[in-house]
Amino acid sequence: MLLIGAHRINHGTFDPQICQQIQQSSTLVVGQGTTYGAGGYAYYPNRIPGAFRRDPFVVFQALPVRAMIDMGDIYIPGGPYAGDTRFFVLRGAIGAAIQVAVLGFVNCPGFPTYPGQLYFT
Repeated sequence: MLLIGAHRINHGTFDPQICQQIQQSSTLVVGQGTTYGAGGYAYYPNRIPGAFRRDPFVVFQALPVRAMIDMGDIYIPGGPYAGDTRFFVLRGAIGAAIQVAVLGFVNCPGFPTYPGQLYFT
C-alpha cells in the first residue's frame, strides 16, 4: 500500500527556501507537534480542509525505514477547519528527517507541480 500525504508547508505561507529544501533533500523534518506528538504531519490527499485550498503543499509518498513506518491515523469529527478532518503523523524524534519521495508541489510557484488532484472537504 502506498502512503501518500499532502503536507501543508510553513503553516500556509509560501516560502521558496523551505520548498527548495524539501525538493533537494526529499525529507520532512520532524517537528514538536501538538496533541498528537512529534512527527511529520500530513493530510490524506482526499481529506484536506477547504480553508487551506490556497495554501502551499508538498505531496509525497512516505518511504518505509527498515520496512516499517510508525504512523498514527487521526480522525477528528467536526474539526476546526472542516466538518471532518483526517490526517496522519509519521512519528519520529524531534529534528530527525523523514525520507519521502516528493511527488510535486501545490501553490508553490516555480516548483514542479503535483500532477494529481487534491480534494478539499
